[in-house]
Amino acid sequence: MPRPLRALLPATERSSSASDAAASSKRKRSQAVVACEACRKKKSKCDAERPTCRSCELRGSECVYDADPAETRGQALRRKFNAQQHKRGVHEEFHQMLRFRPEVEVVEILRRVRALVTIEDIVRHVRSGDLLLQLSVSPERRYHYSLGRVLNIPDFLRASNQYTTSLVYRKSFDPKWHWSSPPQLPPNVADYRALYEAPFHVAEMVDADIDAAEPSKWTSVSSDDALLRDILKSYFMREYLFFPFFHKDSFLQDMISGRRRFCSSLLVNAVLMASCHNYSKLQGRSEFWNPESLTYRFIAETRRLWELETDEKSITRVQAALILQGQYSINGLDKISWPYIIQAVATSEEIGLFTTYIRPSSRKWRAVQEITAWIVFSYQA
Repeated sequence: MPRPLRALLPATERSSSASDAAASSKRKRSQAVVACEACRKKKSKCDAERPTCRSCELRGSECVYDADPAETRGQALRRKFNAQQHKRGVHEEFHQMLRFRPEVEVVEILRRVRALVTIEDIVRHVRSGDLLLQLSVSPERRYHYSLGRVLNIPDFLRASNQYTTSLVYRKSFDPKWHWSSPPQLPPNVADYRALYEAPFHVAEMVDADIDAAEPSKWTSVSSDDALLRDILKSYFMREYLFFPFFHKDSFLQDMISGRRRFCSSLLVNAVLMASCHNYSKLQGRSEFWNPESLTYRFIAETRRLWELETDEKSITRVQAALILQGQYSINGLDKISWPYIIQAVATSEEIGLFTTYIRPSSRKWRAVQEITAWIVFSYQA
């Protein structure tokens, strides 16, 4: 007969302190992500405390970590490798600079090396075009259009072809032309070389008189002097080159000083009106019929001043009449434009523009009068 089994009793409850001790005994020691260099060499346990771990503190040795706190050893090695690759690339670029840069720039680079400037700083200066190394700035010479094989003119056609010996062809398409050392040119040709080297669409006018002027004092259309100066510069760069209706320097000097000999509100508004067509940053510049456009407002203001000063006979009124006639013609309003040229000629005769000097003793007056007389004569012819 089998023996009866002993009844199983529930386990006795353990105290909380005992359970905590058992749990802590089973808890594994947290492993350091990266040990310090001293512990790694000695293969001793490191708690990775910073700035000094417990082991180095007990040994009294210097505690140095080869990785950042959030890095593993593999990440630290990868970071160091990338840094070395970058440093190697910088030194290779520095070596190429010493080999292929002009001698003047190489001397400047070596001077900086002897002045204890780092290689990275020198390469950065050269990349960014440091002014001490960038002795000359070559203008942009990209072409908007390429004519392809049409430009490859055969040699037998170049001998008696005036186009192939012209400056515009040689500067643009001749492969034998060296930009760094161009051949000597005749004086009458060399004077215009800059026109072929610099693209006109990126050119800006620099004039101290325009920068000092306040055109807003002469017009009620806008009070933004910066905008009005830009519009004036656009006029002198484009419109004035073909139709110099007035003496530029005398006009600007009187605008600055506030004198009304060679500058008037009528003439200033007429110039700004004409320049709105040429100012590319102006939206709706060709919409002379739109009351919201700046062109329309300058036209309206010029017309108002013209009708207000009907009885005035002055040289600035003659100049403004020529500008008004030209702008109305550009806008296709020939019937409106023609009376202005008639009034310009009539006013010129009334003030004696063609017969005698208005102020014989003044050289400035004579220069202004001569320019105006010639432009009236040639423009109406």
